[in-house]
Amino acid sequence: MLALTHRRADMTESVILPSHPGPRRRGLFVPPLLVFPFLAYNLVVFLFFGGNPVNWGAGLFALPMPSGMPWAITAGDFLLVVGIILLFFEVLKSTQTARASIVEHMLSMVLFVVFLIESCWWAPPRARSSSCSW
Repeated sequence: MLALTHRRADMTESVILPSHPGPRRRGLFVPPLLVFPFLAYNLVVFLFFGGNPVNWGAGLFALPMPSGMPWAITAGDFLLVVGIILLFFEVLKSTQTARASIVEHMLSMVLFVVFLIESCWWAPPRARSSSCSW
């Protein structure tokens, strides 16, 4: 421990600095978690649906609601919920400041740009907004 003391005429301040840095995360590189729903979407749409994501509206299963009505979960809804849950963990992961975390942050930003380009480029014509008209 290193103690620094600063004195002024009417008060004294002491600051204690640790002699070693705090614990750092070593060796474990975790890729951006949102790459999993990104890969799942692209594999299913471009390999199975031929580039047309219209089949994401097909129902997977139904959950009973308290009102007695069933809530039909579609493939698109399910992928969206998985993406939101992974986004939550990505935000928790972003609070670290190790060197590997900085690389992970840069990869997350690249993935965001790829999401943005894909949503503007491959959206169906009637779903394109004026901000994505290239």
